Amino acid sequence: MKKYGIYIFLCGILLAGCSSEKEPSQIEIPEEKIAKFQMGSIRSKPEEYKKLSDFIENMEGAVPEKDQKKAPHRGEDYYPVSFIYEDETKDIFYFFPKGEKWYLETENGDVYGNADFILDYVDIDFNIDVKREIRIDKDVLKRTLEIGKDFKTYDTKFSFASGVVNTMEKTGDAEEEAISKVRKSSIENQKIYEYAKKSGYEVSEKEVEERIKKILEDFNKQEDYPEYEAICKEYGTTMEECLEKSRDYIKEEMTKNKLSLETYKDFQNGKDKIKDKTYETPYEYSRAILDEVVYTEISDEDISSYIQELDEAEAYYLENF
Repeated sequence: MKKYGIYIFLCGILLAGCSSEKEPSQIEIPEEKIAKFQMGSIRSKPEEYKKLSDFIENMEGAVPEKDQKKAPHRGEDYYPVSFIYEDETKDIFYFFPKGEKWYLETENGDVYGNADFILDYVDIDFNIDVKREIRIDKDVLKRTLEIGKDFKTYDTKFSFASGVVNTMEKTGDAEEEAISKVRKSSIENQKIYEYAKKSGYEVSEKEVEERIKKILEDFNKQEDYPEYEAICKEYGTTMEECLEKSRDYIKEEMTKNKLSLETYKDFQNGKDKIKDKTYETPYEYSRAILDEVVYTEISDEDISSYIQELDEAEAYYLENF
């Protein structure tokens, strides 16, 4: 009798668990309480977005998927939309395609169909093949190749020398001022790179190889490519060799860009506060990440070996230029 009672008790728990799983309710957005509205990374006040009421009506008309367990969920490609209320709470929705249909997903994972209406308000294309058109001032290229002709790789000494020479040519700065500017930007960039590595954004050698290959492919398709190749030939090199010499620089830039992209995505996904201050644009938020996080967490001591390299690079420049 005792076993039978336990069996009934367990069955009751299981049945109760099953019956508590409810279908998501229709989306409700209190328009009168909205303080700000954000599509992707663009934030505006409600009165600035004339289609807001229509958009909300479409949102509230989205149909919850009947079988949430089998419903598709967002992957890497999605478009976030945020409603920020007067009390600073937020509702964030993620629009994503699956096959030819569009869905939206709430923060707690509920999925709704009939979300194709998003395309009436914004153009979304996750399959854009970005071609990087390379535009380098030909005089800058000549100066850079002249400085780099004796370097096997474009290291810190090369970067410092070319940075100072090109800064003076571009801005008309005196040498002392140009040196100061290049030192400051070099130290800041190294701190960003170290922070990005520490945060897990360092790219692999394979990724660097693929980027170099892509740059060369895109560059070769440019109408003015022969002009750049001719300049390289004057200095006894090729664009391919220049890129190979720049491998470490390319890796650093890719790593920093990865951090920058993630920071941008964070803002899209509702992160807009640093140390209790709210930022209204992705640029302001990214700038604050650098000033309030990166430059405080990574000290000069953390990059002391690089600063020593920079000292040697400055000495090299003063001795040879």
